[in-house]
Amino acid sequence: MSKTPEGKMKDAVRYVLNTYDAYYSMPVQTGYGDCLLDFHPVVLNGHTFFIETKAAGGRLTARQKNTIEQIRNAGGTVFVVKCRETLKDFARYALICHRSEPPK
Repeated sequence: MSKTPEGKMKDAVRYVLNTYDAYYSMPVQTGYGDCLLDFHPVVLNGHTFFIETKAAGGRLTARQKNTIEQIRNAGGTVFVVKCRETLKDFARYALICHRSEPPK
């Protein structure tokens, strides 16, 4: 069984996270309660952030946009990974977090 394009993107993100021994949770969405992102939360060397994955050309839902806005308004970091370029940007951020001193 082949994976969807979004499933392949999630695999690529998991690969980066596992490379740096990050903690992450991938909550199962049931349609009830608050909207959560695909990787909610991620902790890497003391840095906490969130990730939403999409297939190339995929669009965020209104609920996802609202969740991302709330996280960013609270000072959080969110990545929307949907193509090679955004995956590379995220991978560079993960490498910086891995090499940096944990925040105090």
